Amino acid sequence: MRVETSRFGSLEFEDHDVFNFPDGLFGFSKLRRFLLVERVDDDLFLWLQSLEKTSVAFPVIEPQIIEPVFRPELDAADSRSLGGKSAKARRFFAIVTIPSEPTLMTANLKAPIAIHLDERTGRQVILENGDYPIRKSIFALLESYCVRHSRPVFPREEVCAYKPHRLEPTPRSLDA
Repeated sequence: MRVETSRFGSLEFEDHDVFNFPDGLFGFSKLRRFLLVERVDDDLFLWLQSLEKTSVAFPVIEPQIIEPVFRPELDAADSRSLGGKSAKARRFFAIVTIPSEPTLMTANLKAPIAIHLDERTGRQVILENGDYPIRKSIFALLESYCVRHSRPVFPREEVCAYKPHRLEPTPRSLDA
């Protein structure tokens, strides 16, 4: 299949690339089908791209990259909503806010996106466990991560390609 997006241009994807969010996201309840999209030459940030409204895409990051001890616990309703029996098949992503001054970017660790890999379902959840912030400043953490991995926080090339991201079962961490 193919979708034309305002941010990434034309994207080719398969049925198994789509994540269904039965309740949508907070403030976007009518948007229920998404792709996780990555830049071919950089997968630090991913994008949650709506298939219903192709002008909507949210930058996301794996919370473990910026908060190595991120250990979310879902309540029973959230867990049921995601489906699937295996908690190991769940992955979490924090929505990132990137203002015009990128050094002020933040990630929402309090209300991450939970995805079940086997069921291809997703849900934005509010975590009651842990003292996770809604706006965690992340630029300095990302700089440190990128220095250790000899890479820039933001790739410099203007011309780039994007593709659906194939999730691995284990999240990356800042220490990796």
